[in-house]
Amino acid sequence: MEGQNSDWQLLRDYVERGSQTAFTALVQRHVNFVYSTCLREVRDAALAEDVTQVVFLILARKAASLRESGTLSGWLYKTSCFASKNAMKQERNRQRHEQNLVQKIMAEEQAPQPNQDWSQIEELLHDALSQLNNEQRSVILLRFFEGKSVRETGEALGITEKAAERRLARALDKMRRYFAAGGYSVSAVALAVLLTENAVQAAPAACVASALQLAGNVAAGGAVTTVVATLSATSTQVASLSQGVLKAMLISQIKTGIVASIGFSIMAASTVKLAHYAMAGQRMPVRTPAQRTPSPAPPLETAK
Repeated sequence: MEGQNSDWQLLRDYVERGSQTAFTALVQRHVNFVYSTCLREVRDAALAEDVTQVVFLILARKAASLRESGTLSGWLYKTSCFASKNAMKQERNRQRHEQNLVQKIMAEEQAPQPNQDWSQIEELLHDALSQLNNEQRSVILLRFFEGKSVRETGEALGITEKAAERRLARALDKMRRYFAAGGYSVSAVALAVLLTENAVQAAPAACVASALQLAGNVAAGGAVTTVVATLSATSTQVASLSQGVLKAMLISQIKTGIVASIGFSIMAASTVKLAHYAMAGQRMPVRTPAQRTPSPAPPLETAK
């Protein structure tokens, strides 16, 4: 972006020089987007505020280990969805016997009624985004969630404005087809308008203030519990959610690593076997059906 440091530059300033100003700039730049993503997942404003703080805690904790691949908004989107789902799981376990159906219905009746078309799309929005590849998702996030122009989107992705337009058109069309399969028909143009008007909601002032307070207190790679302990008593929920999300992320990374390791081992074994036959100047033996069928046992000798 012209006149502004890039997200990765700000993150480097935070990691290398401990610049709280840089981290504050990142929070101010992305807090509304992160809050809206969390709210769309958890459907609870108070919980969305807590999860928003969790996301920025995790960003501070993992800042030094993040690789500058793709966009930071893509990482924030995935982390927001992951943290939101984990927070919902924790909340269900903690509040299973405390929820009251009548109160929920009353709260829904008192809530402002959203645009009918958008409400139908919003239910499927995150699922639709998950169907996109990283390049398509990044162009949607930059254009509609961060509010960049097509030109600015292209600059952020390192591509031309024309290329950004084509990628955006393909992503919108893929999302449109996903919504159509879910029973809601919308044109790509109408979808773009709905995303522009509704994709991001302003985070409550208290949520912004809490996130900025974190930016002023947290140290890159520092202990999450130490930071949260300095906040108000109401932030103990953030501490609990943070620990749960970090644990779940670690387990997810371990599972991914195990799957990748198994796949690599299988490929390596096949490669070694092929190399062995190649060095011996032989082809890998192919067993014919006759060879795979066990031969009949020889007849028993009769006593003479």
